[in-house]
Amino acid sequence: MPDYHQGKLDTKISKILLIGSGPIKIGQASEFDYSGTQALKSLKELGIDVVLLNSNPATIMTDKDMSYKTYIEPITKEVIKKIIETEKVDAVLSTMGGQTALNMCIELEEENYLASQGVQLLGANVDTINKTEDRELFAQEMKKLGYKSGKRFQAQSEKEAIDLAHSSVAFPLIIRRDFALGGKGAALIYNEAELLDILNTSDIKYPITMEKSLLGWKEVELEVMVDKNRNGVVICSIENVDPCGIHTGDSITVAPAQTISDRAYQQLRTMSLTIAKHMNVVAGGANVQFAINPANEDDIVVIEMNPRVSRSSALASKATGYPIAKISAGLALGMSLFEIMNDITKVSPVAFEPTLDYVAVKIPVFPFNKFPSSSQTLGPSMRSVGEVLALGGSFNEAFMKALRSTEQGLEIPDLTQLKTTPFSIDTEYIRERLSSARELSLLTTLVALRQGITTQEICEITKITPWFVDQMNLFYKMEQALSTNQNLLENRDTFINYKYNGFSDKYLALLTNQGLRTILDKRFELDIHPVFKAVDTCSGEFAATTPYYYSTYADIQEVTPINSQGEKAVAIFGSGPNRIGQGIEFDYSCVKACQLLNTQGKKSIMLNSNPETVSTDYDSSDRLYLTPLFSEDLFDILRFEDPSGVITSFSGQTGINIRAHLEADFRRDHHDFNFYGPTLDILDLVEDRKRFDRLTRSAPLKRTESREIRGHKQLISSITEIGLPVIIRPSYVIGGESMYIFRDHKDIEELPESIKEGLNNSQVVFQVENYIENALEFDVDLVRDNKGNTIFTICEHIEHAGVHSGDSGMVSPPVHTAKEIVARMREIAIKLSNEMEIVGPINFQFAVKGEDIYCIEANPRGSRTLPFLSKASNVNLPGEATKALLGQEIKPIKEIKSSHYVVKQSTFPFDRYIDDSIILGPKMRSTGETLGIDKDLKMAMFKSYLGNYPRISEKGKVLISLANRSKDIMTDYLESLSKIGIRFMATKGNYDFIKSKGFECTLVAKFHGDQNGLAMQDAIKDDELIMVLNTPLNMGTSKSDGEHIRNAAIQYGAPCFTREENIKAILDSLVSYHESEMLPVNLQGITNV
Repeated sequence: MPDYHQGKLDTKISKILLIGSGPIKIGQASEFDYSGTQALKSLKELGIDVVLLNSNPATIMTDKDMSYKTYIEPITKEVIKKIIETEKVDAVLSTMGGQTALNMCIELEEENYLASQGVQLLGANVDTINKTEDRELFAQEMKKLGYKSGKRFQAQSEKEAIDLAHSSVAFPLIIRRDFALGGKGAALIYNEAELLDILNTSDIKYPITMEKSLLGWKEVELEVMVDKNRNGVVICSIENVDPCGIHTGDSITVAPAQTISDRAYQQLRTMSLTIAKHMNVVAGGANVQFAINPANEDDIVVIEMNPRVSRSSALASKATGYPIAKISAGLALGMSLFEIMNDITKVSPVAFEPTLDYVAVKIPVFPFNKFPSSSQTLGPSMRSVGEVLALGGSFNEAFMKALRSTEQGLEIPDLTQLKTTPFSIDTEYIRERLSSARELSLLTTLVALRQGITTQEICEITKITPWFVDQMNLFYKMEQALSTNQNLLENRDTFINYKYNGFSDKYLALLTNQGLRTILDKRFELDIHPVFKAVDTCSGEFAATTPYYYSTYADIQEVTPINSQGEKAVAIFGSGPNRIGQGIEFDYSCVKACQLLNTQGKKSIMLNSNPETVSTDYDSSDRLYLTPLFSEDLFDILRFEDPSGVITSFSGQTGINIRAHLEADFRRDHHDFNFYGPTLDILDLVEDRKRFDRLTRSAPLKRTESREIRGHKQLISSITEIGLPVIIRPSYVIGGESMYIFRDHKDIEELPESIKEGLNNSQVVFQVENYIENALEFDVDLVRDNKGNTIFTICEHIEHAGVHSGDSGMVSPPVHTAKEIVARMREIAIKLSNEMEIVGPINFQFAVKGEDIYCIEANPRGSRTLPFLSKASNVNLPGEATKALLGQEIKPIKEIKSSHYVVKQSTFPFDRYIDDSIILGPKMRSTGETLGIDKDLKMAMFKSYLGNYPRISEKGKVLISLANRSKDIMTDYLESLSKIGIRFMATKGNYDFIKSKGFECTLVAKFHGDQNGLAMQDAIKDDELIMVLNTPLNMGTSKSDGEHIRNAAIQYGAPCFTREENIKAILDSLVSYHESEMLPVNLQGITNV
């Protein structure tokens, strides 16, 4: 426990409301679960009762044992006010929930609500928030300090924006919004045509800020902490490899800064602390961003300051070992930096600035493969969904480890490994990529060097600081030397040097035309192994009691394995970077597994690469290795630690894939590891549709016709035999990657590129099978022990089968099927689990049509629904699964009856990828989720939608443009919606239908065709619009007028519902909301009956 000096706290505060950040979305992701969890631990240690509000069920922080009261509710003013009045809190902590929490607190303060309730705002006051979030006010404050803040102007109208662009700002320029999340709405503009386009096709609210672009300047961030006594420390400097113009969340970054002089760093340090104190940051952390003129280090521009914990705070915490969020919570209660002891050393106060004797590199991860129609060009608006962090003794070692950590096959550092690049890459493509600001810019420079492009030309095109390009040139020259002289690796020092510069064994094998086993044998023969070093905040100056570790090819081993202490630990593989299909839900289960081991007195070792998560907090496990989840790196750690066993069941598809590689590439001869859970044969059985189909024949299931095919010819013949519609899918993929539904022959003629590439590769096997239209879908999460005891949980999808389970809304308990059907699904799940001799967790997905039950798939591992169903069932499913994996007996649970309905909805990044269709299908595209809990199903449903779409609670307008087959949906709702004050706008056919039913309606013209009525763009831009209802003419992705309507809704920030099931659910729940009172429910109040 931190050595807090008691008596220094604000004793008037005994109960605090902590506001979380809501669902995982671009710009605000799992780093806030990490920060919030740290803050909860800190406040609990200080004796504070914490009331938590967060709508995200996938987080550790929303576990009911983390807080005094846990409200998984929409983060709205209405909900916050009711919680404050119910719980009688003394204060609200605003700085742990990102932009969402800050914006809510500003609104409450502006209404004078907090003062009226006698509630204190902690962390950041409204004046500070306004002066840092309002770019004009921020510029004025920087001017008072004598600091440059960039050339910026505010425009009140389109005309003024155009005039300013020509007269004052000049192109290229950046448009930014105040109080925006992850640079949302920001755009880099090169000419008047682009300016007019952005002003007329996006959700612009005047006034807008227009800034002179600092394209090509160097960007550096400093993380600072300030306490009530005006003591300040700089935690970390973070340098962006990509130049200004690219959002820092999308840039490759390195800590500490590598290419600025000490004089420049000291200047930045002084400026950042001066700014933080001037802006009245008196209780926690802040992030200050600077632009530095590459031609003159003294020419520094202050870009912005975030007066809260942020994405960069989480990164800095993991890069240094300094727990910014945890310390910020203590500072918010009035403690000073000298009164809080460093958790890792236990002997030094946190007023000592961390020192680093290693290099930390972050690489962001993008979902471009999920959104193939959208531009891949990066800019000032963030688009990445996750990130990895790697530590090394040299920049190249850290960078190459980070590349491996992205899990895109980049242990071979080449762009051809990516799914979003052409199979054949020529110089023309590389030049275009260098000039257009794309992901993995530094890897592109390495490929450019191989293509003969000089370092000077690369720097001129990219504006990347020459030092970073020089590091890639060093790597390239080492490649060349080894390719021409394979005997170089016969020398031990030379071999070590290659490893120290980041060369994986697999890449060394490729460069020397040898097998991986040959390289591994040679490395062992020369006794070359990585050593492990500590992240201890002090470069070894003090002894560390709870450090975490990284590997490097240096000469001093700083770590002794746990088994040398006379005991063995259990190793747990994490799930790697957040990405669509594998997100924070898996990290949740990893942490719950560590917690279970801790309660049983067993040691845990966590291996993961994601700096945003709770699992990579230094006190979540007994030992943490920040490492790529790549077979070579994991092998070296497992060989060193020799754990009693390895759990891969909570690391998603990553764990399954890595386990196969470990056993194939490293197990033979060198080491033998004990993996808990299903055998590789069982893992293969469920991925091999033919084998799995044979298994299911023993169960009372209806089966679809299916074929295993290779190539286009077999695809056509199988479709002819099976008949349309069909679903096509490969095996061993994450989040429905490359899965498509073909409804007619036009779909077959317009094959997606990912399918075309697979069909052209004879090694790629696809499964083609009947697609079941209009079937209900269910997720079953089952835990089984080695004695056959099982825990059964189930939820029903809101969308029909055909929508990826990760994108579907879900309800627990099921509401649209008979108990007998649920009982049959339970019987089938248990029977199949017994036949596979499953030990641990397994997930089944069932489709039900009438009385028929189909098993869509099985996943013999922890699923993304485990956190949701754990909270819905009041059962710690990952914990119970961990017991089963370890061979312990679990208490069987046949059926769980809850006192409440629990509804989950998915959160989508369509506003960042506006060129792609928003129609849902078998390929997952959501980034996060929200939850609604209530005794009334319709109210729980409304809460789940409200967590994503706050505007739907208003009594506003609904825009209706439904396909002919869907118009009758509105018959049941027109009267009830009118009674609660909803007004209708509709396109011609829907307008006539509504008028024929006797209701008032405004005619809206479509984008094409008859232009009578209100312009569609004006209708969608209407501030009173609360939602758009639009079903497509077909369920494909046709670029119809409806597609333009849907895209416009996303561009202007209007919620858009496209499926009949969703439309019925949202309209039912909307009426219920306006006819009754919405009351917050805390998890502690939910019981199993």
